[in-house]
Amino acid sequence: IRSPMFRSTCRKFPYGKIEAMELDSLFRTSDAADPSPLRPGVFIPGEVLDAFGEHFLDEIACREWVLKRLHPDGARCPGCGEGFSEKGLQRFWSGSRMRCCSCGAYFTALSGTFLSGCHLSYRGVVLVSLLVALRIPDVMTALIVGMSRENVRLWRLRFLEASFGVRS
Repeated sequence: IRSPMFRSTCRKFPYGKIEAMELDSLFRTSDAADPSPLRPGVFIPGEVLDAFGEHFLDEIACREWVLKRLHPDGARCPGCGEGFSEKGLQRFWSGSRMRCCSCGAYFTALSGTFLSGCHLSYRGVVLVSLLVALRIPDVMTALIVGMSRENVRLWRLRFLEASFGVRS
């Protein structure tokens, strides 16, 4: 049963293209037989809920989980698509800033993804995702994560945009 707050959020949702069923699929948990996201290179809050466990309290575990979901085909330069040396791969998967030897672009593992420009820790991203998946009201999520209610709303929209490929 959905809360009145969730129903009012759905009525105000600015994307006419997204049906109620699609909105519900954002919160679904993935099938064990089909763990893939709705679109490659993104993850939905329901998948975080599936993978969440005690080990996710660790920043390194969160980083590894998020980056593997964002880059299912491996690490590549977002500018030219070039692969990396062993040392470059270590920097990429550690989330460090790096420079492509081929095109000279500077980037991190989040560059070119729906989390590009994100100022949350990997643990923060996972926590917001989990709270969105659990349909915790934005007011409570803001208190738990330590951000404004508006930022929580923007994160919820970011996940919707990434999952369904629509922009405001």
